[in-house]
Amino acid sequence: MRDEPPKQQKDDFSDRVDRIRQTHQAMSRGFVYEVQEDGLIRPRVRRRWRFSIFRLLRAIILVVAVVYGIKLILFYTLGEEEFGKRLSQLERGNMIERAGAALMRPDPLTDRIITFVPNPFLNP
Repeated sequence: MRDEPPKQQKDDFSDRVDRIRQTHQAMSRGFVYEVQEDGLIRPRVRRRWRFSIFRLLRAIILVVAVVYGIKLILFYTLGEEEFGKRLSQLERGNMIERAGAALMRPDPLTDRIITFVPNPFLNP
């Protein structure tokens, strides 16, 4: 008659087998090789990109901030009159230029920022 392994050993073995199965299942969806600090090359599970409303909002806020930044820099460097001339040229252009003109048209927020923030490009 064979001796049965203790329950603790069975549980440890079952846990290890479960971890190996989970790792195998995760790697079946994709993995990449990565070189560790000691030079050992090991496979790593490739993480899938998940949709996140916070990532989307962060991207939208970043795009809006960049557009406003470009608009303010152009307004400050060109001046109000030249900015208006170039905007009218864009409004007479093709569809993409008209879309750019719509984005660059001064709005209430731009006007407020321009009145409160001094022009950093003027010599004091």
